[in-house]
Amino acid sequence: MSIKTNITLFFIIVFLNATFAEKHALIIAIGNYPVSGGWTSISSHNDVPHVKAALANLGFLPANIQTLTDEKANKKGIIAAIQALTKKLKKGDIVYIHYSGHGQQVVDDNGDEIDQLDESIVPYDSPMKFQPGVYEGENLIRDDLLGELTDKMRIICGKDGQIVLILDSCHSGTGVRGMGKVRGTDRIMGPDNFIPTIVSTERSMNIGKEENSSFAPLACFFGASAKELNYETLDDQSKPVGSLTLAITTVLGKMHQTYTFEELFERIKFKMKTSAPRQNPQWEGPRDIKILGGTLQNTEFSFTVSNIKDPSTITADIGTFFNVYTGSTVELISKNKNKVICRGEVTKAYLTESVITLESPIEEAEDDLYQIKVIQKAQPSIQISLKIDLGPESHWSKLAGKLSESPMLNIVSENADIFLTEENSVYSLQLLTKEGSELYSAAYDGTELDKIYQECEQNIRVFLQGKFLKSYDNEISKFDFSLALVSVDCQSQQPNIINPTDEINVKVGSCVKFKITNNGITGGYFSLLDIQPDNIINLIIPAVKIGYTAEEYYLKPGDAFTTDYIVEIGEPLGEETLKLIVSKTPQDLSGIIMTQGKSKRGIGTLDPFEQLLNASYNPVSMRGAKVRQSEGDEIGTSTLFFKIVK
Repeated sequence: MSIKTNITLFFIIVFLNATFAEKHALIIAIGNYPVSGGWTSISSHNDVPHVKAALANLGFLPANIQTLTDEKANKKGIIAAIQALTKKLKKGDIVYIHYSGHGQQVVDDNGDEIDQLDESIVPYDSPMKFQPGVYEGENLIRDDLLGELTDKMRIICGKDGQIVLILDSCHSGTGVRGMGKVRGTDRIMGPDNFIPTIVSTERSMNIGKEENSSFAPLACFFGASAKELNYETLDDQSKPVGSLTLAITTVLGKMHQTYTFEELFERIKFKMKTSAPRQNPQWEGPRDIKILGGTLQNTEFSFTVSNIKDPSTITADIGTFFNVYTGSTVELISKNKNKVICRGEVTKAYLTESVITLESPIEEAEDDLYQIKVIQKAQPSIQISLKIDLGPESHWSKLAGKLSESPMLNIVSENADIFLTEENSVYSLQLLTKEGSELYSAAYDGTELDKIYQECEQNIRVFLQGKFLKSYDNEISKFDFSLALVSVDCQSQQPNIINPTDEINVKVGSCVKFKITNNGITGGYFSLLDIQPDNIINLIIPAVKIGYTAEEYYLKPGDAFTTDYIVEIGEPLGEETLKLIVSKTPQDLSGIIMTQGKSKRGIGTLDPFEQLLNASYNPVSMRGAKVRQSEGDEIGTSTLFFKIVK
């Protein structure tokens, strides 16, 4: 064989390897641990459909996604599954490993930890309690072992490949009442008299310490730091799921452009601010590399009809995971002729499936003849979950019964956003957030239940509105505006921009200005909302109280704006949220806020965010209003969190 032939063959092989690079995934979900092991059951199984849907959006084939659950996910099974996956890999491949289960700290066995503790994930066959000579943590999978296993993958996949590791677990803590299930324990796998000599400053599991330019990049995401609790939350089907799982799959499933790992993490933090506000998710890895190879499925594709129930009712493989909610408008299209048959409306939306009522009946009853195209997406109902924690003979049972009938409340038995309880005595009512903050309290005197009910409902409404607005984000926005807090001397007004990547603490009595920058290629009008720790909403821009109008706040691409007035920071203490809203037309937010959602303008004259803000004052009315989701060129958002401290 000639040298020329060898060279040609070499380049053909290189090309083929690059062309046929594949994406592989392993999902490990352990929820029903053996009772004998001492672990509580958790909701890891509910994480699986979220992960699978997100991976499908990123181009993972079902044949390349392996799922390991419960008894199959013992130590031997997990290691065997990782090793079997490793044998399938080749240069350029991408690997995603997702673990949902308990976590635990274990006494370090090789001296590489400053705090003398390894972090570990808990397989099905690892009991919680250390028993000298009987069980000393042999079945735990330590961070050291995870590092070794992933390093083998990194070597095979090479610099053009990628490894992503998600650990939705934690290694500390016993849950606080009302806050939901915790994935982890504060019981160290070690002797009862073991006390670490040094308090760790470690932020996470410290996996993949070895760096080599020929290795595939490794990115690891953790639900909480090594010293924090990791709570479950509820998805939009009211099912308990991991807080990190919900955050990362929501971002991956709905992103319209590929993110770097750093951008992905920033969006995860934003999602978890409302679902798990006391957790600080962590990550390790390269900052500027695109997540999972930077490839997305076409988000405009038609969906498949999965079943024809009758000539006017069908089901399709769309759902809330794809941002399609009840009230959305779709078209039924013939596959062969690419012809619109009729329109329909989503009347029930599940995670990855919807029931659709058609405007006119169809003649041919074979589901493989049709596809569904989403024409207009409706906003989901604004709702919050409540756990009622009262005794069977409670004086407050009538009030609880009335609250249970409220359309803005979803009554659940665990992982609630807020809960109603008799904390100190049967005569003392408390309405608490899942973090333990008091929203409302009242004393029972037998005469004013109606008044207490109205006050209780009003406090719930305010909390719900604040939670909704804090989490609002248009995923498909074409605007690219940023928001910065500028600290100024209250007398001289000398400015000092606060770095938004740091945790921002602002003292009561200090003064600030607000800077908005258009970093994109599209100009837009902008408004700025301030949501206090007690969920009271203030409008900062436009400053209508001093004579400004919405039409005056417009930024061309590349331009920046800083308020020419200062704002003095006052109480209440806690986390404040700044929400920048960018729009292609000026917005009348002041009228909506001043009238508490009773704006004289008709719903049809308001843009999508104005409709949402209007509806947020009366969430029940949103059910009939059919507020539509905004298009990419209509609304953009940017959010900045900071803490008000003494």
